[in-house]
Amino acid sequence: MYKSEYQISGMTCQGCVNSIKKQFSTDNRIISSEIDLNSSNLNLESTVDLKPGDLNAIIGDLKKYNVSYKTNSSISTSDKGQNSSGNMKERKKFTPLIISLLLITLLALVPQIRDGFNVEGFMKSLMGYFFVIFSLFKLLNIKGFADSFSNYDLIASKVPSYGTIYPFIELTLGICFLANFGLLYVNVLTFIIMSVGSIGIGKSLKNKDQLECACLGASFSLPLTPVTLIENLTMAAMALYMITKLV
Repeated sequence: MYKSEYQISGMTCQGCVNSIKKQFSTDNRIISSEIDLNSSNLNLESTVDLKPGDLNAIIGDLKKYNVSYKTNSSISTSDKGQNSSGNMKERKKFTPLIISLLLITLLALVPQIRDGFNVEGFMKSLMGYFFVIFSLFKLLNIKGFADSFSNYDLIASKVPSYGTIYPFIELTLGICFLANFGLLYVNVLTFIIMSVGSIGIGKSLKNKDQLECACLGASFSLPLTPVTLIENLTMAAMALYMITKLV
C-alpha cells in the first residue's frame, strides 16, 4: 500500500472536493482520499504508486483541477527502505531524457564525422532531430501532453488548443530543419516558441511549483526542473545564432 501527498489547484468550495473524491472513488487503485480545501492538500492511499499524471487522467473530465506533487512524499508502508529507493526512482525518471538527448547528439554528429565538422550544420541537425524525436513522444498521448503543458506554458495556459497542436508544430519544425527548408523563418519561429516557453518554465521554477515536465509527453513521469529550462534556452540560443548567419 502507498500513502502519498499531493497538491490540488482550482478548488473553490466543498462541492469541488466532493466532485474530485467521487471521481477518485471510481478507480480501484485508490483505497481512500482525503482532501483539505483550505490547504489544497490531497492525502491518498493506493495500491500502486500513482503519479500526478495518473490522477489528472482520473479527474480529467472535471477540467479545471490539477494535481501536482507537494513534496517527494510517496511512502510505501511495506518497504522500510523507501526513502533510498524513492531517490533511486527519482533519478531513473531522467533516464529516458538522457538517452534521448544522447541519441539526438549522436545523430547530429554522424554527418559531421563523415563530411567534416561544421557548426551551422551540426546545430541544424541537432535542432531537427530534437524536434522530431521529442514531438513523437508528445504525439503518443496528445491530450495528456496538452494537460501537463498547460500547467506552465504561457500560451497553452490561456489557449488550450495550442497544447494540442504544439507536437505538430515541433514535428514540422524538425522536418524543415532536416530538409533545409525555409531555415530563416523556421529559426525565427523556434526562437519565439522556445523563448516564450522559457519564461513560463522560469516562472514555475521560481514559484517552486511541483509540476511534471511535458518535454517527453505524458508517456514518462518527469519532474519540471532547471534541466527543462536549460533545454529551451539552448534551443533559443542556437536559433538566434542561426538567424544571425542567415540574415
